[in-house]
Amino acid sequence: MQAARRLFDQIKNNRAGRQTGLCFTAVLGLLFLVGSLRYHGDAAGHNSAQQQRKFLDQNKSFCPGPVTEPLKRPDSWWEPFSQKLAAEVAASDALQGSSLVFYGDSITETWRGTDGGHPCSRCTGVPEVFQEYFGSHYATAVLAVGGDQSMHQLWRMHHGEIFQKHQPHIAIVMIGTNDLGAASCLGKGEAPILQAAAGTADRVREVIDFLHQQNPLTHVLILGLLPRGSDPEDLFKLPSDYSRGIDAVNDQLERYAFGNKQLHFADCALSFTSGGKLLQDLMPDALHPNAAGMRLLAECILPFLKLYAPVEKHAGLPDMPH
Repeated sequence: MQAARRLFDQIKNNRAGRQTGLCFTAVLGLLFLVGSLRYHGDAAGHNSAQQQRKFLDQNKSFCPGPVTEPLKRPDSWWEPFSQKLAAEVAASDALQGSSLVFYGDSITETWRGTDGGHPCSRCTGVPEVFQEYFGSHYATAVLAVGGDQSMHQLWRMHHGEIFQKHQPHIAIVMIGTNDLGAASCLGKGEAPILQAAAGTADRVREVIDFLHQQNPLTHVLILGLLPRGSDPEDLFKLPSDYSRGIDAVNDQLERYAFGNKQLHFADCALSFTSGGKLLQDLMPDALHPNAAGMRLLAECILPFLKLYAPVEKHAGLPDMPH
């Protein structure tokens, strides 16, 4: 009860709390939701997509929907982990910077071998793939947190996860699937997810705009959202409730990047599907790629790196004078 009241006070005192007007009963439910699933919009990776969907279908009154402004999460582990990532940026920036930086949610955090800062079984073998494709060639930083929505990512950027002295050669951003996940509990089927697509794309653009404003010399590769399952009876079936929403977000992000020489878009989805199904051997939970899946994601990224980030240049670029 004391933990619930602390969470209530936190939400009450920030803008999101004032906007949503969550009552104390809903906060108790939200506390249970966070504690049970480490969920603030979608999966952080410890539970299957099927389990999460079932729980949310049974507890729709605890669904706040997508976060619409920069906001830190109430999870007790989240801010310390965010501070750890910011400290990594500061330490790297004080030396020569990082030439290749990754931003995102649990899928991107998998490169670190962790989920929410803790080792995870589904991450097995992924850091080795990362080292093979990226770590052995570039000075890298992985600034990603499991379960984050786009506005959580933007909050982290506002609080230390931007390089100030040495702009990266490349920043790779994949964020937004948790925004759609947060919308999924607002109704049944694909309708609430599809309705949330435009807002999700807008918020991802906010993230990219801020990154581009702060690091104008950096090439930004926007990775399209990966396909994911939704049907508890056939979790790997496509199209899923998410498919049209994901397509809509990706279409808007591709249009957004078009014509800007510093912004680029890549859709890696085809590597993970075949015959109207998600490939279970690449995405065992129908959401997070395993080591084999992350290898395919790395292969999708690699041609872009060869164009814009020569391997002989390990450090970041000097920053623009302010």
